Amino acid sequence: MYFHTWKEKWFGLFKKDVPGLRLTDYIDPDWDLELVYRVSEYLKKGIIYIEATTEQRFICSMCKKDLGYNGVMMTDGVFVWPHVLSHYVEFHKVRIPDNFLKHILEVDFKMIEDSDDIDLDNLPFS
Repeated sequence: MYFHTWKEKWFGLFKKDVPGLRLTDYIDPDWDLELVYRVSEYLKKGIIYIEATTEQRFICSMCKKDLGYNGVMMTDGVFVWPHVLSHYVEFHKVRIPDNFLKHILEVDFKMIEDSDDIDLDNLPFS
């Protein structure tokens, strides 16, 4: 289970043919439903960090739902994730890595409110 060993400050960019980066590597059918919901809600409240101009739509590889435009990355000032990660957590029980969950629990599910408080130079992909 890769969510125990992930050390990066970004998560959710999956590649179907790379062990440790496959979406299916992170599905946890036993993940607590209340925690699934709370984590999903936290992810939805992230601040837009990167927004690429694209007409390409993101279609969920599992349920084929249209999840909006591709190329939007979110942050809480510490971690970075694609905007579609909340869908995968909520509807497909994709478990975020332990280090990401630990951070969310430490901030008690409270999202940073002001994007001016984010040090963009210390985020992944900056």
